[in-house]
Amino acid sequence: MTENPIIMNVVDQILDICNPHMVILFNKKYDLFDSLTSFKLCVIVPDDVDTNELECNLYLELDCENPFDVLLYRNSEWNNLREDEASFASKISKTGVVLYEL
Repeated sequence: MTENPIIMNVVDQILDICNPHMVILFNKKYDLFDSLTSFKLCVIVPDDVDTNELECNLYLELDCENPFDVLLYRNSEWNNLREDEASFASKISKTGVVLYEL
């Protein structure tokens, strides 16, 4: 299955801005005409990344015609939380679609 080009364009922009370990699509919505209306990405970054600063930079620099959200995890956080069945990271890990992996 080929992912929506709008989403993949944002993934490419993320790769240009930072060096993530992984980018996962965990939500996308379409209207009645099958046009993408919004989407959500989870981005796993190295442990030394300031996620607060990166989040601000991503929202300022990413260019997309559709509303989107980006959820950031440091690699160690991701590895710990995805093992916790009660965590959102675990749900994303099980149901999301990996769009990029280092």
